[in-house]
Amino acid sequence: MKKIFQKLAISAIFALGASAFAQKVSIDCRFNVSENDGKNYLNWSVDKEKHADSFDAETGASKNQSTKALNAIRYDSNKKLVAPAGLRSLLLFAVASPDTAAKYGLKVKQSGKKLEMSWCRNGKATLVTTDEKGRLDLANGFKVAVVGKKDEEKNIVYLDEFLKDGAEDNKSLDSVDWSKVVYSDDKADPEADGFYDGKVSVSFKDNVLTVKGKLAKKARK
Repeated sequence: MKKIFQKLAISAIFALGASAFAQKVSIDCRFNVSENDGKNYLNWSVDKEKHADSFDAETGASKNQSTKALNAIRYDSNKKLVAPAGLRSLLLFAVASPDTAAKYGLKVKQSGKKLEMSWCRNGKATLVTTDEKGRLDLANGFKVAVVGKKDEEKNIVYLDEFLKDGAEDNKSLDSVDWSKVVYSDDKADPEADGFYDGKVSVSFKDNVLTVKGKLAKKARK
């Protein structure tokens, strides 16, 4: 009987390990970067758990709490990143207050189907770049740089080395000279139990940014 229980316990452990990497994620996101047209949404799922979300003007947050729920595809059980931090930030524009894009300086540059998206939140700048066909690679499409920090009054102050020559307001994002900023990779933590991989396509038409894709969590070898 003891051996039977041991076998069952081992089987359970393997089953749990397999389920940890059975996570499949789908993403369908729409965001108008220039105006609040009331049509923004974020639809996403993890395996069979589906989320349909948008901005709730009454609460000033996402209706179905995607801000918190997206952490399910952000961290592993040890709070290590399994996907670029910038992916979650990009998707949350669709369920955030309409003034969020302007507040964080969201910009979209387009060359054919190739897109470059950038923004800065709390002194942390993010740069996201697709390939020539508008496809986003989670392994190398995200970059990040720290360009500011909070002062004693909790205000963001941009670092002197990144300011425009002659800039007098170090609390304004407009004072940052982006040609001086050096980005580093934003990607899954190599010590995490796995990472997300898959196909994500991004398009931009009539000031509307659309992100769609399917991801799967893979175990590290």
